[in-house]
Amino acid sequence: MRGQTFGGPYSATITEVPTRFPKLYFCRIRASLFDMESFFGITLRMILGRDVTYIFLGALFLIVGFGLLFSPYRHEIRETASATISTMFLTFTWVKVIYSMILVGLIFLFASEIRRIWLDTRTTIGSFIYIEEAVEKEEIGRSLGLSVIERHSDLRWRFSNVEPSEFETERQLMPVTGPPIERAETVLTDLQITVQEIPVTNILEKLRRWVGGPRELSGTISKLGSDYRAALQLVDQDIVLADGRKLPSTLHFQGAGDYGQIAFDLACSLIWLDAAKLGKDIAVIGREEFCNWTMRWTEYQTLAHRLRRNGKLSRDEVTKVESALTALTHAIDNGAKYPKFWSLRADFSNLLPNEKRNALLVRIQNDQLNYLTLLRLDPKDSLARNKDVTDAEAYRVLAEARPALVVSDGAVVDEARHLWKRALDYEASKEAIKRAARATGLFRIYAPEAGETFASTPVMGIAIGPNLIATMAYSILDDGLRAGGDGSELIAIPGEYTAEFVFADAWPEDTDATTPRLPIKRILYLSRSDDTRPELALLEIERHDVAAFPPLTADLEQNAQVGVNDFAFLIGFPNLDARLPKEFMENLLGEKGGGVKRIMPGQVLAVPAPGTPSNASVLSGGSIVVDASTSGGTGGAPLISLSTGRLVGLNVAGRWQTLRDGKFAYVRPVSWMFDGGALRAYMRENVGNLSLDGLAAQVPDIKKRDVENVLAMLQLEPMDPEEVSPDPGKLQPDMTPGYDSDFLKLSIPFPAARGDLMAVASDPLHYVHHTIVMHNERRFPVIAAENIDSGRLIQMRRSGQWMLDPRLAAAQQADNQLYARNALDRGHLVRPRNVTWGGLIVAERAERTAYYYTNATPQHEEFNRRTWRELENGISSFLENGGLKATVFSGPVLSEADPIYRDVQIPLAYWKVLITEIDGIPSAVGYVLRQTIAVDGDELTGAAEPFDVVNSQVSIAEIEEITGLDFGSVRDLPPIMFLGISTGN
Repeated sequence: MRGQTFGGPYSATITEVPTRFPKLYFCRIRASLFDMESFFGITLRMILGRDVTYIFLGALFLIVGFGLLFSPYRHEIRETASATISTMFLTFTWVKVIYSMILVGLIFLFASEIRRIWLDTRTTIGSFIYIEEAVEKEEIGRSLGLSVIERHSDLRWRFSNVEPSEFETERQLMPVTGPPIERAETVLTDLQITVQEIPVTNILEKLRRWVGGPRELSGTISKLGSDYRAALQLVDQDIVLADGRKLPSTLHFQGAGDYGQIAFDLACSLIWLDAAKLGKDIAVIGREEFCNWTMRWTEYQTLAHRLRRNGKLSRDEVTKVESALTALTHAIDNGAKYPKFWSLRADFSNLLPNEKRNALLVRIQNDQLNYLTLLRLDPKDSLARNKDVTDAEAYRVLAEARPALVVSDGAVVDEARHLWKRALDYEASKEAIKRAARATGLFRIYAPEAGETFASTPVMGIAIGPNLIATMAYSILDDGLRAGGDGSELIAIPGEYTAEFVFADAWPEDTDATTPRLPIKRILYLSRSDDTRPELALLEIERHDVAAFPPLTADLEQNAQVGVNDFAFLIGFPNLDARLPKEFMENLLGEKGGGVKRIMPGQVLAVPAPGTPSNASVLSGGSIVVDASTSGGTGGAPLISLSTGRLVGLNVAGRWQTLRDGKFAYVRPVSWMFDGGALRAYMRENVGNLSLDGLAAQVPDIKKRDVENVLAMLQLEPMDPEEVSPDPGKLQPDMTPGYDSDFLKLSIPFPAARGDLMAVASDPLHYVHHTIVMHNERRFPVIAAENIDSGRLIQMRRSGQWMLDPRLAAAQQADNQLYARNALDRGHLVRPRNVTWGGLIVAERAERTAYYYTNATPQHEEFNRRTWRELENGISSFLENGGLKATVFSGPVLSEADPIYRDVQIPLAYWKVLITEIDGIPSAVGYVLRQTIAVDGDELTGAAEPFDVVNSQVSIAEIEEITGLDFGSVRDLPPIMFLGISTGN
């Protein structure tokens, strides 16, 4: 009896051998020595390979060898072995050697198969069960496993060849691929054995389908009509992803339209699974969304390669691009979480022919910027994460995170870092910067007598139409021009004035003959400074080269044309600003310093809510808040949307936040910058094509700049125009109402003097937003009362020019003779910045009148510059962070034991009372701070107790007791939650 089967590199013949047993069949296997997968080749690979099975066998041989070496029967074993070896040599033939090698090879083959089903740690895919219309098709099931392996290998290759991003958050969005998956191998595929006409191999193969390796994936695919469904059985149970979610051991798929799609989904899911175990960002995206993006991404790579190779896409390929854009837009509109959908849509759009691509430029830019926003690339986050960062390091990080980048000839020349390196490098971003830079310049308008003073300082303006420059009203530094006009005519620039504008990156030197200085003909429009209206000025220049310096287009719709988290930039000429930390300014401006054109990019943090009135407070919802590093020299700086390149608003204020947040800019929308409806309507209807004559025709009906308005703006009574001084600082201080007791909802009367204080207290002296009572004998103030509206504060340049109040004799005021050449400071009772609110002219006047000697008290320099300032700063931060209104009383604590210095008794303590309304409820808090003074002739020394928010607090009643003042109902007000501490009376 004999059977023979062919079908692989081995053949087997079963031959009946006559013996004393009933029947013995000897299986003789013949190998083809000419096949690359020959028996000896496989055997040699298995012996030389580092496989667990053969390592185990090798270890077993060593153990047996050592056992025999130390066995008590080793001599008998040695003799038996020697006899056996002698017999082998005596009967040696090459046929025996070959035959023995075949038997050893068979042992290794079957050992390898056992290892695969028990010990193999590789991830493998065997055959899938494929059912179509209730009929199983084995061949398709086997080929599907190979298709999954092929697609998995292709995706691993594609992801591994993506150039790593310099941004960690972007790297985390790309999957970290795991090990490759392989086909589930078995020796049965290379061996055909038939015993007594029984196909043993076929039987073993059927059993093998039900016997998988330890990490062999299996699954079922079914097709009903044109719909494919699949289930993939994973090898691990209770898979935990990086975001903490548990994944079931079976993944289900549906909705695939063809065989290739289901194979791609299976392969991509395995890629996602490996990445989601390690990365939270991939895990939260979800398998279906990730694979949806991956399918489009691989399609993009193919089409981009064809575009690079052929120079253009065929009509069918363009149709594929448009189809992909439709699918990506659908995913984005339905709330896709994966940020790369936005960047991929921009990439696909860039594959379109120019005429179609140009129609999508705005969306392409928005997609690119949205992607960067979603990446959370802000380097300022490192300050929040790192609690041990030094101040110096924090200032450096802030300056890099929110830079001020030098612009030259319309392009950024400073090297940007972090996200700005990407956000500013897009085509639309560069174009937006170029247009804004070319439309921005400097101007100055001043009278001959101004000379080289503050009034002649160049300030910035921006072209919004031919020969039309927009700037802030407070940039018109000449007080005569601001207060002039008869209410019906435009403001002409007097012939003797210097009035010139330059489109330049810095103010040119006097010897510079190459930069055209364009004459400013007149002021077309100057908004009213009525304490509520945003201030704007429009200037008419001459010889404007529109081709070289095209105007910017303004967004004049009612709502700001930017949204929260949008990218934008301000452009201006920032200078060193003493109000900001010195180290921050040095890092921000670098070696070039101030006075040159720079862009200050940032992200929008807040926009005015719909329906917000245009006269809302800048710091309380009435502005676009931008996280950008503005400083002195950027007042009126235009805010430009990076995505559209349009003018959105003008910078009107700024505030230093904290060491970890830096500087915020507050920007008025341009749609709010005009009085009345006619001018605004004209500006809207003629965007990009403004006519000076058309603009001027609107002004008489809009601009009412008569003397009564100016007087009301200055809080003065009407008088003859000739009596009005153009310098607010020279106006008589008693012509203002001063402290307003009805400033808060609860009326707070001026504290009354009691006892001995009544005899030495002067009559009240009224100034802008504050009132002072002097001590007639000590010659300094005994009490000051001020009103603070923190939501309307205007940052001013500190003048620092102390003056005598002309209403009092000089002998009644302690002037500089008390403070010269010693350690005494002129300590303000009313802090100038507290009263610089309202319109610009009012704020200027308030700041100047806070420098009368009637507001100065003798404070040791350590007390004034540290202790008293810390209290002032704490109150300012508390009020400004909440946009609160407040009343503050301040004064010295007087004692007969106070030391005398230069004929003046120096107080050893000062007090301050803060009253405000929080959620409509009035509340108050009081503080007393102390200093020490030692006098030796004309020598004065001293020190100060440190300010402590808890220990420095006292009750209002105690302040009444030590001052001789009566605060009335204030003593009974509930406490303020101030700086996180409950302060009671």
